[in-house]
Amino acid sequence: MRYHVMALAGLLVTSQAQAAPDPTVHYSLKPVLTDGQLTAVEFDMRFQATQAQTEVDLPDRWARGKDYYKGLKDIEITGATAVSIPANRPAQRILTAAPGAEITVRYHVDANLKAGEEAPIATDMTYPVVGPNRFYILGESVWSTVAGTDERPVTFSADMPAGWAFASNLQDLTSLHGNDSDVAESILVGGTDLHIESIQTSHTRLRIASAGRFDFTLADFTDRTERIIATEQAFWNDGQPSFLVTLAPISPEPGHMSSHGEGRPGAFAIMTVPDAPLETVTFSLAHEYFHSWNPEKLGQTESGADEALSYWFSEGFTDYYGRKLAFKAGVVSLEQFIAEWNEALDRYANSPHRTAPNTELRDHQWADETWHKIAYDRGSILAAYLNAEWRTKGVTLDRFIHTLRDKVAADPGLAAMPTEQRVASVAAGLGVPASEELARFIDRGEAITLPEDAFGGCIRVIMKTVPDVDYGFDLKTFHDTHIFRGVKPDSPAYTAGLRDGMAFLTFKDKDSSDSSMPATFEVRDTDGKTQTITYLPQGKTSHVRQQLMVPAGLTADQAKACAAAITS
Repeated sequence: MRYHVMALAGLLVTSQAQAAPDPTVHYSLKPVLTDGQLTAVEFDMRFQATQAQTEVDLPDRWARGKDYYKGLKDIEITGATAVSIPANRPAQRILTAAPGAEITVRYHVDANLKAGEEAPIATDMTYPVVGPNRFYILGESVWSTVAGTDERPVTFSADMPAGWAFASNLQDLTSLHGNDSDVAESILVGGTDLHIESIQTSHTRLRIASAGRFDFTLADFTDRTERIIATEQAFWNDGQPSFLVTLAPISPEPGHMSSHGEGRPGAFAIMTVPDAPLETVTFSLAHEYFHSWNPEKLGQTESGADEALSYWFSEGFTDYYGRKLAFKAGVVSLEQFIAEWNEALDRYANSPHRTAPNTELRDHQWADETWHKIAYDRGSILAAYLNAEWRTKGVTLDRFIHTLRDKVAADPGLAAMPTEQRVASVAAGLGVPASEELARFIDRGEAITLPEDAFGGCIRVIMKTVPDVDYGFDLKTFHDTHIFRGVKPDSPAYTAGLRDGMAFLTFKDKDSSDSSMPATFEVRDTDGKTQTITYLPQGKTSHVRQQLMVPAGLTADQAKACAAAITS
């Protein structure tokens, strides 16, 4: 990493020295092209020093990623008389400059995307994806910020080459907080193949920006996005002046159907493998848009590393409402709604961390996917449980959520309470005390059992013994080599035709922890022929789980009543 410091001391004029420094930070980016191909993205941060020493934080850690600053090339700082790097904080720079001095921090991120790739196989978009004709970047991985507790006002600009399109939530700062927290949580998408569609809803100017190709049509994606947003805005009777949805492809990883999203201020970002079913993406859409209110308008989450203590609510309750409102919007069927819930219930029943206390979930949140998902599943199941329990006392979860929103807006003290205390306080005010349930199911991690009528109507929650998932081959060798080895002769995989030495091509179905969901692989056999193999990945051991079921042969009126019970 080359590093430059250019001293500009002595160039300040008297009027600048006397005037109070402007606290605004100006951010900008510019793609760098070589022979028409994107080779880097350049980032600038400009501001006036407000005191003799200023601390600048380079991007360091966020979510699953870390050491982002190591990917910043040719860092150049102008306007300071000296720059130092603390020995124990390599992602920080301490700048010495006269108050009012114009400081610029500039660097670039090199391309890491090869021609023909959708994304580097080692990234899930946590790290920047750049080149050769597009970039897709989350702000936490690239932007530097001026350290300190005071949030600074910001401006933003992007200098795009001819023929390039660009989309970011930073393009309308007036509808956001308008400060450096927006920059840190930005989404930045640009490229020659970026398609942007603008739609005016009852509340919102909605932009949908998509890059790459998918098995579903962009028209279907746009339709579902619009319907989900309209349904959730109607649920809250609220909306944003403008909102951005971005869709970008990621490279498939053998054995996984990856689709996920990231909520941003005034936006959400969807990242998915090109052959993901639209239903999978749909639930991500519904989940991410609900984050516009939870936790944004339902009170503060715990700070720092303790933020994960609130994931049962900020993520789990959002999962609950994402499923419910996607179904209410008519973008998923009753069968898909039930399948999504059954997968969550099976994942919960199978989780090795199902009864871990909430503090353990916090401490291991990013250790692996089993730790990460348990807070989501525990929270969504708790939401269904509380809705069923409170309904017997005349209070629905919907009423509680709306009351929580209104009370948080009126009382900053309530908004600042720890999540569990805030939820218990509002629930008690509605006559449905929840402290004991939260202590049992969240703090101590006791297993949650849903009542049979948790979803009302014709849907029933039953206990069922189901086979454990067993794909019937050596998973480690498969992930390391993409070759099937150790296929068990007495397994469903072998019966379906899978053999040692076959090469993996694609995974056709949603990655699932549910042994009742088929596993479908496209493979190339040892003779070079391509074939599709489908089987139920069921082992010889079993476990007990809860699952949703609906009687077969429902009439149209019965099915309608079923749907009404879910969405009421």
